[in-house]
Amino acid sequence: MITIFDTYGMNIPILILALCECLAVGWVFGTDNMSKAIEDMQGSKPCLFFTICWKYISPGLLIIIFCITFVQNMIQAPSYTVYVGCNDTHANLVEDVTFPLSAQLVGWAVVVMALIPIPIFLVLNRDEDTLGFLKSCAMSYKKDRHYDMEELYYRPGMKLVEDKEEHDA
Repeated sequence: MITIFDTYGMNIPILILALCECLAVGWVFGTDNMSKAIEDMQGSKPCLFFTICWKYISPGLLIIIFCITFVQNMIQAPSYTVYVGCNDTHANLVEDVTFPLSAQLVGWAVVVMALIPIPIFLVLNRDEDTLGFLKSCAMSYKKDRHYDMEELYYRPGMKLVEDKEEHDA
């Protein structure tokens, strides 16, 4: 049972979550806004290499890895090793046995349960005055969109520290 969780429980959900994060940073929030946010925090913009990675290289590699993993799981079902006892040659004391279909379905159920919070979060945390996630995705393709970084960082009830001496006091 541990092997089925090891096979399905981590690899595929982490790949999908990482892909969602890359798409959110590179395409929804935008590399220009991400660079501006980093410049606001650190004083300098990240180099061009990082913006290219955020937008193209990382999502592309994650899609390729996900496809290879998915195809590998479809072609060769996950298996586990069992002890088959002593035989005359003593060459093969263990044997690989594939999981039954019911165990594979449990594995895919684990994948679905790990990913179900994403759409639930999108539905529950959408803005009341907009169409939510779909509208923000559509707006992400506009060339002239820029976010006000102070507005993004500020949350109601949060005390803004303007001066270092005021913060140290």
